[in-house]
Amino acid sequence: MAEAQKIIPITCTGTSAISISELVDLQGNLKSRTAEQIGKLRNQILKHGFSFPFFVWKDKKINYTLDGHGRTGVVKTLLEEGYLFKNGSGETTDKLPCDFISAKDKKEAKEKLLALNSQFGKITEQGFNDFINELNFEIDFESIKMDLELPEFEMVSLNNGISEELLGLPEFETFDGKLRIAIAFDNESEREKYDTEYNLRSYKSGKTWSANYPYKEKQDLNSLRYDGDSDGE
Repeated sequence: MAEAQKIIPITCTGTSAISISELVDLQGNLKSRTAEQIGKLRNQILKHGFSFPFFVWKDKKINYTLDGHGRTGVVKTLLEEGYLFKNGSGETTDKLPCDFISAKDKKEAKEKLLALNSQFGKITEQGFNDFINELNFEIDFESIKMDLELPEFEMVSLNNGISEELLGLPEFETFDGKLRIAIAFDNESEREKYDTEYNLRSYKSGKTWSANYPYKEKQDLNSLRYDGDSDGE
């Protein structure tokens, strides 16, 4: 019985297509990757297909890679292992989508490469939770996080079971002038009752629920105060 072909779909388009053998690395030793990170990148390609075009700067007859250095190595290995890529027309090919980026010289091309690797924004805890918990489009982050390399950001642990932030209650921490308090409930009904009583809007992160108070539309942190005894007892 003939061995089944190992096919990886091409799930993007580009202005052109190029073979791995035609690409020349521009970044050199700018980045390093561990075997684990390369494995994650491989898993992403096997799961989602080849999903993003290479960005290439063409200098005369040389095609320099601006974006896609890690994928170049992974794709080369996959081809050596007998995998084939299939384009939208159903044809198997070793040519993958690319977009050509203009640069007047190698110096400008390297500057654009650095711009590609820059992060001009920060993932916030609330933004992240809103993103993965969008109604009807929820993402099971626990099932995919092992194959992702997201930038670090401050958030409640998403580990299975109780969050580290709930251990050793009672305790609290302050972040950027805000008070964070962890509360453990016996069951889901108790949590819902608490939300209703204090007019909270909770969102779920794994098995941990979080809420901002006052919630975003009514936040006025200057009005918050702690109504404890004045002597601190």
